[in-house]
Amino acid sequence: VQRMTTWLAECQPLLAKCYEFLIAPLGISPTTSRLLIAPCDPLYMLPFAAFWNGQKYLVENYLIELIPSGALLVAPPPDAPSSTPPLLIAVSAGCKLQSTHTEVQAIQRLFPDSTCLCDEPATLNHLFNLSAAPRFLHIAAHTIIHKATPLFSALQLTDTFLSVEQCYELPLRGTEFIALSGCTTAAGQESGGALLAFQSAFFAAGAKRILSTLWPVSDEVTATWMGLFYRSLGAGLAPAVALRQ
Repeated sequence: VQRMTTWLAECQPLLAKCYEFLIAPLGISPTTSRLLIAPCDPLYMLPFAAFWNGQKYLVENYLIELIPSGALLVAPPPDAPSSTPPLLIAVSAGCKLQSTHTEVQAIQRLFPDSTCLCDEPATLNHLFNLSAAPRFLHIAAHTIIHKATPLFSALQLTDTFLSVEQCYELPLRGTEFIALSGCTTAAGQESGGALLAFQSAFFAAGAKRILSTLWPVSDEVTATWMGLFYRSLGAGLAPAVALRQ
C-alpha cells in the first residue's frame, strides 16, 4: 500500500500532463464512448489508458484501442472469426516463471476445449503447422528484447525462440486476438519502424487484436490479472471491453 501511494504521487502529475497535452486539445465530445488511437513513434509506449484528468483515468471514460498505423483502416477486413479451440502456451524459463503455468491452467478451466502446451518441446513446430487458426492464442513467456534490431526480439519457448520476424509467417487468419503475456511485449513500436514489433507481425499473420505489455511485469500479478480478464471474456465480453473491465 505504501509503494502504491508513492507511485501514484509520482505518476499522477505526469499522467495529468499527458492528458493535458494529448487529449484535452482534441475537444472530444462528451457523448463519445470509444477512442481508436494511432500514436506516432515517440508515443507508442505511453500508457494512454492511465492518462489522468484530475478525476478519472482515460479508460474509465472511454473504450480504448490502439492501432499501429492509420493505414490499416483501409486494409481489407480480417477473415471471419475462427471457431477452432484456443491455444494456450506457457513457458516457465527453467522454472523461473512458475506462475505462467498457473496462468494458462486457470484460462483452460474457463475454456475447457482449449489446447494447453506447458513447457512443451517443439512448440514452434506446433505453431507453424496449425491446421486452422485458433480462436485466440495466449502466450505466457519470457521476452527477449533486441533494442538494436527489434525484428529479432523474441518470446522464449522451451527449446527455441519465437521472433518477431517468424510471427509474420504464422497461420493465424481468423484469430480473434492474441495475448502476449510477458515483459514489454509492445517493444519495437517506438523504434521508428512499427513493422519491427510483435503487433504488426501478428496483424500481418491475420490476427484481429493484440494484447501486449508496455513494461516489465510480475508473473504472479500477471497470472491474477489474466484470470480476471479471461473471466470477463468467458462471460461473453469483447476483448477490448474485457480489458477495460
